Amino acid sequence: MRKGSSDYRLLLNSEDVSRFTSNYEQFVNPGSLFAVPAYVSKSKERRAFLSTYDLIFDQLLTYLKGKADKRLKEKTLRVEARRILEGGPISDATLEQLQNSATTTAMTDFYRRARQSADENYKELYRIARFARAMRVLEALEEVLETYFRGTTYMGPARAASERYYRNQELAVSEIAPSGENFPMYLASLLKGERQDFSDFVNSIFGFGVNITSTEGHISIHVTTDTGNVNVTDTGYGVSQILPVLGVLWSIARGSAIRQQRQMFSRGGHRLVAIEQPELHLHPAHQAKLADVFAAIVERGDNDGRRNIRLVIETHSEALINRLGELIEQGRIPSDCVEIAVFSADDDLNSPPIITSAWFNSEGVLKGWPHGFFNYS
Repeated sequence: MRKGSSDYRLLLNSEDVSRFTSNYEQFVNPGSLFAVPAYVSKSKERRAFLSTYDLIFDQLLTYLKGKADKRLKEKTLRVEARRILEGGPISDATLEQLQNSATTTAMTDFYRRARQSADENYKELYRIARFARAMRVLEALEEVLETYFRGTTYMGPARAASERYYRNQELAVSEIAPSGENFPMYLASLLKGERQDFSDFVNSIFGFGVNITSTEGHISIHVTTDTGNVNVTDTGYGVSQILPVLGVLWSIARGSAIRQQRQMFSRGGHRLVAIEQPELHLHPAHQAKLADVFAAIVERGDNDGRRNIRLVIETHSEALINRLGELIEQGRIPSDCVEIAVFSADDDLNSPPIITSAWFNSEGVLKGWPHGFFNYS
């Protein structure tokens, strides 16, 4: 765990509540995407890590020791502190419930006095309980967001160039790297039926299949058509660039056996796939077909009933965007399934990016598109 920033401040409804943590050092787990801090008391007598709940409990217990009847035992105050934190937001109603079920007469009197909204005890209990509830919300958000983003797949813009031969490493590869460099080994790790399914998937879109051949400890990727097989290095460069992208999309939508054990769909079956410039080195006609691929993958996940696949695509392809409009016009995808964020700038070198939204209407007509984005007058 790494030590947190010394100028850390926590605001809750614009109120600085860092005073609750001022006597503690903050530590954050570096392996966590959205970390809720752990705390260590600055006192030399107590150096154990505390959760946020423990820290708030200590703060409340200390407050009760100072404000409640001094004759009360710490065991009693601990019970009451727990009851306060586990109750609802502090109000006259919750304080009345605490009063009616208090473990001692002294605490009954304490809650009765606190029910006066002008009473300082009321205000402080309200602040502490609000802080506790806010941190519970933060912890719940951490869990949801971390689970969601742990299930994100990313494919970078410059995929590894294909080679004529690859040394067969005889290792099972369950994930395609963002650069696509391990795609040949991923393909070799698939079962024969899975490999055929992937080939059929590619063929249904681009008109060619994909297979591997093995000779003397090496494997090669071949593009297959009705007229024969061709090593992928003898095809256009765009083929080698798009195959890893297609592999990622196919594997996520299908949930192939090689991936099933480690496939990380978030709670509720959501999966996010982020791809940069999938159209690189592709003919414009093939760039347009990528829209069909994306639509098919999302539809495949929706039809499965267990997976909710969403794509974030970074692109400069006019052909891809126009094809999305055609698919909407044809009724193959609903218009509300596509949202376009346009990044532009007044000065490409010195201006910060300006982000605007564009969208398709129900007839597939693009709206909100900035004039001149594709250098049109």
